[in-house]
Amino acid sequence: EAIDALSTWSRPSVTDRVDGRYRGEIKRDPAEVQQKALEPFRKLLLQANASLRLSAVRALGRLEIKAAIPELTRSLGTDKHPAVRSEAMHALVRLKAANEQAFASALQDSDKGVRIVALELLSQSGLTADAMAKLLGDVIDTKTIEERQTALLTLGTIRSSQVATTLGKLIGQMEQRQLPQELLLELGEALDSARIPALLEKYKSLAGALSTDTLKASYASSLLGGNPQRGAQIFWGHASAQCVRCHSLGDYGGTAGPRLNGVASRLTREQLLEALINPSARIAAGYGTVSLELTDGKTINGVLMAEKADGLHVKSGDLPEVTIPRSQIRKRTDGASSMPPMRFILTRKEIRDVVSYLSELKK
Repeated sequence: EAIDALSTWSRPSVTDRVDGRYRGEIKRDPAEVQQKALEPFRKLLLQANASLRLSAVRALGRLEIKAAIPELTRSLGTDKHPAVRSEAMHALVRLKAANEQAFASALQDSDKGVRIVALELLSQSGLTADAMAKLLGDVIDTKTIEERQTALLTLGTIRSSQVATTLGKLIGQMEQRQLPQELLLELGEALDSARIPALLEKYKSLAGALSTDTLKASYASSLLGGNPQRGAQIFWGHASAQCVRCHSLGDYGGTAGPRLNGVASRLTREQLLEALINPSARIAAGYGTVSLELTDGKTINGVLMAEKADGLHVKSGDLPEVTIPRSQIRKRTDGASSMPPMRFILTRKEIRDVVSYLSELKK
């Protein structure tokens, strides 16, 4: 706590750290503490306690003690604790001392968390566009899906001749059906950002061929590669989507729509995606309406309870459920789902996250 408090010396919080009272803005000359804190912090970097090392690294970065750059570089490469290595990367970037070698080391770290931090900080590095493009290209070729997704988004913002080369190679993989589908969305966004018309048109053409259904083809990039944790946050808390207003999970939620416990055991990913972008395409039994014109001239309107081999099971108001054989149906009209299509409310990335979350609900 003392180290963390000292790390904010030059510009501490406007509220007291202990009792939260407002005390106004305070500005101090960091030089007052930089020289005096250097040696004590150097000693703390040698402590066995990882929490102390972490706080020391964070303080060195916040106080912008440039004399500690060699020690921070050493912590990035050799500290046993991933959190310390990640914080060392933050500190070096803050000190404008994170060179290409430092990023190359962090991007090859044994811990994925450290590698992700390096990716997120790369755009703040001050490295040349060509150097960043090379580092990102290596990540896209060799790392995990999550890292490749992050690298692609950053790559699209860089202005380097290597960007077109890397994106062109990925388009080639897409054409050969060798590109992981989890990367489709990020590839499209990278191409939008990079503003390379020929590659973008090629991408759109290939994406349009992923399904004979135009809408499904348009959202094929939302099928795989989402983040279930973010999907859960959207499901439970998105102000506009309001999923739990109509759907229940566990002991919480509404009853206007189907209960979602075990939905991943009943529906495939493709069906989950379709239910989000075009809910009227397939309505769960007991939640959709149907109008049937019969061969004898009668019309039956009601809730479609089930479709079975013996016909359609329909319930009208308080009347008993009836079964209408298919041979007696002259015309069938299904009512639209009361659920709004999520493609008008959520982004493609948010839809992908929700699909990933729902696909984990096996029970």
